[in-house]
Amino acid sequence: MKKIKEDGMRILLVEDSPINLKMYQEMLRLDGYAEVISARNGQEGLQKFNQDNFDVVISDLDMPLMNGPEMIALIRQSNKEIPIILWSIRINCQAVRNFKHNYPEVIILEKFPRSISGPHQIIEELSKIEQSLNHQP
Repeated sequence: MKKIKEDGMRILLVEDSPINLKMYQEMLRLDGYAEVISARNGQEGLQKFNQDNFDVVISDLDMPLMNGPEMIALIRQSNKEIPIILWSIRINCQAVRNFKHNYPEVIILEKFPRSISGPHQIIEELSKIEQSLNHQP
């Protein structure tokens, strides 16, 4: 796995809600993550993933055209190492439990507004990912 570039992590943020997308982009920007590329559904996210290089993918669970788990399954076919964070309001639903069983390495977080700590959890997880990637040979 590659080290994080000196100028910071490149993040692919996939979220269908324009309000949530803007909120998360701003939150990440304020925390120093300047390179955040957005997509509005899994299909667009997969297309951007295949056309560019990213250090981490953050995705919503429920989206039109292609949901988060479908997109992640396709990403995993070509890249088994990229860190992925999946978030959802429906964190305890059967689909999320099945997904976690098949992809235990994917970080799954409860999405704001259900969990007020949701945005902070994303920043914490990104910090952990950044530290682990920077410490690899």
